[in-house]
Amino acid sequence: LESMSLLEPQILNTLSFQLVGDAKSQEEFETLRVAASKTSPTIEACNLCIPHMDPNVLTELVPQLVTLLKTGVGLGTKVAIAQFMTNVVLQKTDYLAPYAGKILAALLSGLSDRSATVRKTYAKAIGHYVKIAKDSTVSKLIDKLKKMYYENKDTGVHSALAHTVLAMTQYSSDTTKGLAADLAPLVFLAMQSDVSDTSVEVWKEAWEDLVPNTAVGVKMYLQELMTQISPNVSSQSWEVKRQAA
Repeated sequence: LESMSLLEPQILNTLSFQLVGDAKSQEEFETLRVAASKTSPTIEACNLCIPHMDPNVLTELVPQLVTLLKTGVGLGTKVAIAQFMTNVVLQKTDYLAPYAGKILAALLSGLSDRSATVRKTYAKAIGHYVKIAKDSTVSKLIDKLKKMYYENKDTGVHSALAHTVLAMTQYSSDTTKGLAADLAPLVFLAMQSDVSDTSVEVWKEAWEDLVPNTAVGVKMYLQELMTQISPNVSSQSWEVKRQAA
C-alpha cells in the first residue's frame, strides 16, 4: 500500500500538477488514475489477504494502517489505504470495533487533503466505520465535523464534510438517525450555503436521509436547530452568519 504512489509513472504526477488551475479536470484525471490502480497486482494481493485476518493479526496490523492513513504520501498511496480500510471493515466488521475510534481519527485527517479524490475516498471510509463505532465516539466525530465546518472557509473542505455526512447517512443509517439531533443542525445550516457552492446538493441529499421531509425535520429538531444555529448569527465568518440568518 505504501508503495502505490511509487509504482505510478512520474508523468502522471506532472500532468496532475499542470491541471491545478482546473479543479474539475484535475479531479476527473485523478479518478482515472485511481480506477487504473484498482486493477494492479499489488492491490489485488492486499485484498486477498483480508479473509485471512483474525484478531491477533489485526492487533499488530491496525496501528500500522492508522499510521499510513495519517502519513501516506501521494495520491496512489492515500487512496489505496483508504479503500483498503473500507474493504477490511466490510469483511471484518466485528473484529474492527475496538479500533473504530482510532481509525476514525486517522481518517478525519484526510478531509483536509488538497486532492478532492483523496477527500472523497476518506469520507466514504468514515461513513462505513461509523457503523461499528460507539455512540460516544460518533458524537465526538460529529462535534469535530461541526468545528471544521464553522472554522474553515475552504470550499474543498466543506465539500469533503458534505460527502462525509452523506456517507454516514447512507452506510451507517441506524447510527446517524440515532444521533440525528446532533447532526441535523449542521446539515440544515450547510444547506443554506450560497447557490454556487456545489456541495449544497450533497447536503440536501444527506438531509433527506435524516428526516422524512423538511417540515417534519424542522419540527422534530427545532430546539436543537435554534440552540446550535442561533449563535452563528454572530459568527466572524460572513457566509456562516448569512446561512444562520
